[in-house]
Amino acid sequence: MVLFELFCRIFTIFLEISHFQTDKERLRIETEFNDKSGILEGKLDFKSKEVTLLQKELKGVKEFRKNKTKITEEIKDMHEKLESQKAENEKNKQKMEHKFFVEQMKMEREVSLKQIGTNF
Repeated sequence: MVLFELFCRIFTIFLEISHFQTDKERLRIETEFNDKSGILEGKLDFKSKEVTLLQKELKGVKEFRKNKTKITEEIKDMHEKLESQKAENEKNKQKMEHKFFVEQMKMEREVSLKQIGTNF
């Protein structure tokens, strides 16, 4: 009986030690899990911020492309108007030069007629 009691006592101590080691192991694993979980949550948060930033940049690029087409069309229209105005201005300039030349010829003729008339 004493042997049985001794065996029971040793077995109980063994179970307590085992239980103690299991608690220590569980605590170590839990701590390790919490640490890794915290690191991964930090990485996830960082990646989420990166994704948000990339989405904003993509939206900006899409808006730029849309605006680029519109602005390109506006520039093309302005260029066409400018070319049209240049052609019209050139035509007006030629008309004015022709008018000037005609008037100059008239005046020179009048001057020459006056000179001829005063010589007589």
